[in-house]
Amino acid sequence: MFGRKPVNKAKLEHKLYLARETPEPVFDLSDCSLHDVPTGIYSLCRVFLKESLLLNNNSLTSLSSGGELKDLQLLKILNLSNNHFNNLPDDIHLLKNLQELYLSNNQLRKLCDSICNLGNLQILDISCNLLKALPDNFGKLEQLKKLDITENKKLKSLPKSFHRLHRLKALKLEGNCFNYPPKDVVLDGIEAIRRFICDDIGVNYEFIVSDHEEYQKSESKTDDKVDSVQEQKVKQFLETERYNELMQRQELELAIASKTDRDKLLAMLAEQQIVLDEELHKIQREKETERFRLIEQLQEGKQYTYDGQ
Repeated sequence: MFGRKPVNKAKLEHKLYLARETPEPVFDLSDCSLHDVPTGIYSLCRVFLKESLLLNNNSLTSLSSGGELKDLQLLKILNLSNNHFNNLPDDIHLLKNLQELYLSNNQLRKLCDSICNLGNLQILDISCNLLKALPDNFGKLEQLKKLDITENKKLKSLPKSFHRLHRLKALKLEGNCFNYPPKDVVLDGIEAIRRFICDDIGVNYEFIVSDHEEYQKSESKTDDKVDSVQEQKVKQFLETERYNELMQRQELELAIASKTDRDKLLAMLAEQQIVLDEELHKIQREKETERFRLIEQLQEGKQYTYDGQ
């Protein structure tokens, strides 16, 4: 029985070094034979303002070991392709700014409902998995532009909320055999699928299209304001992070300075102790010398007395 492939420590250490030292917003840990996400990676992404985390081509089964997912709020791209994931954590929705999520060539049997709360997601690749169904509220991913669900042979239907994916421009379905919508509808493309589902659930397709166009017009007017608010929030977040980092550095410098001062004080006390010890030894030697001199004088006095008798 063969053991699992060991972690490529040399490549991992090199990539960790690059992530810390280069200004690129990419944290690349792909192709390192990882079985677990290294501890503290998510907080490093936050501190170094990384927007892309590449964990593809490893042997990962979980995201839990890397830290708290809330530290990945700045992340825009997450690549988990070619791993061994069976599922995703429920708190994946904490990646609020995520725009691209790559999950191809894993062993996913289902997607957690919380993935549908990734309101900024534009690209989702879940091809070559073992999915049997998509979440019922999949249509909440209204910013989605590209969806790849090829080679999920057990996936037989699309959720009825699919008609809400107004921005979807690219859909890959090869290698699947759908019962809902029917195969001939699926082959006709995205608009045919939307129209079929609308007709099936009794929703006016033309109304949805016109309503979406009106929404786009109103949305375009507010985009600048929204972008400005988001930029301000990101700016405030980054300023807070820089302030916290500065405070941590100052605390570290104070600790080092305090240790240095303590070491200097200890050295000075040690020197003073040496001087005191030398003075004490000197005094003791002088006393010994004086004692011997007195003893000699006493002996000489006694000898003189004996001679006089």
